[in-house]
Amino acid sequence: MEFRVLKYFLMTARLGSMTKAAQSLHITQPTLSRQIAELEEETGVHLFERGNRRLVLTEEGHLLRRRAEEMMELMEKTEEELSSSEKKAERLHHGGRRRADGDGAFCLSHFCISKTASLCPVQLFHRDYR
Repeated sequence: MEFRVLKYFLMTARLGSMTKAAQSLHITQPTLSRQIAELEEETGVHLFERGNRRLVLTEEGHLLRRRAEEMMELMEKTEEELSSSEKKAERLHHGGRRRADGDGAFCLSHFCISKTASLCPVQLFHRDYR
């Protein structure tokens, strides 16, 4: 389960429409549909009831939404804490200047948090050798 896909799921749940969510996420609707279908396959449950032009969360979908929101909040908090720690360490080791090669990316396990949305080496390593 990737954070990117959880973000897609949360936007779809929030807007109740694959089309509106895809537009908001700046991806195509077929791409979003495929990602949600793969998430449902991965979890083994249906997350949405598909109705008349409106998606409604199932009971399992509500559970995943709550947990995904908690995970996103935890990731944001962790990013803020790591960013604060990095800035303190840089002031100690670099006289208060930012490293020229740093983009503010932090890697936790195989998930990458980056202000520039770039891939970090740990993420690439895990993707290549899983």
